[in-house]
Formats: sequence, C-alpha cells, structure tokens
Amino acid sequence: SQLADPAISGAMADPDGNGVANLMEFFTGEPSATPSLFQQDGHLYFKVRRQREAEDLKLRVWQSDDLGTWTPAPELAIPAFIERNGLHDDLVIPVRSGASFPERGFFQLRVEE
Repeated sequence: SQLADPAISGAMADPDGNGVANLMEFFTGEPSATPSLFQQDGHLYFKVRRQREAEDLKLRVWQSDDLGTWTPAPELAIPAFIERNGLHDDLVIPVRSGASFPERGFFQLRVEE
C-alpha cells in the first residue's frame, strides 16, 4: 500500500512532484507554501507558515554562496517570534543582521523531526 512506500509517504518524498517534500507540506499545512524574505530595522527575516499540529518539528535555515555547498546559518542574538493566525502560526526567523548582508546568497529551509 502507499502508506508503506517511502517513495510516496516518506518524510522527504514528493509524490505530487511540486518540489516540496511531504514533511514541509505537513509543517506548513499547504502543498506549496512559499516562505517570504523581508528586511526590517536592519535585519533580514524569513516568514514561514506552520500549522499548529507541527509545533514539535524544528525548522532550520541553511545558507549557501553557490547553491552547491550548504551550511547551517548561524543563530543570531535576535530572537525569532511567532505571530498567531487562526489555525496556523507564522514563524518570523532572523537570518541576517546589520552589516552581515552578503552581496548575494541563498537560503534553504529544512524541517527536522
């Protein structure tokens, strides 16, 4: 059955082919949730939706200069915060602060159990 097939129901599987793994779809509660990146008060933030049933999962930000080598983004002294919105939360996560904005760079969000 499909539940026993990790290519269909596994955490990192993408059976609908939309480029978003099952675990991320569960985390956001949407099949193709798109996080936003915004700048405010000298800081760069990710804003991503999390459904309440996924509160036990961890979200990590990874960074790359070339899309080939990925490393965990350093944790900043600025705290992340949660905006409560009905049945889901919006997580607002700082990824850069002050003068640490690179000229270019890439970010990736990873959900971990």
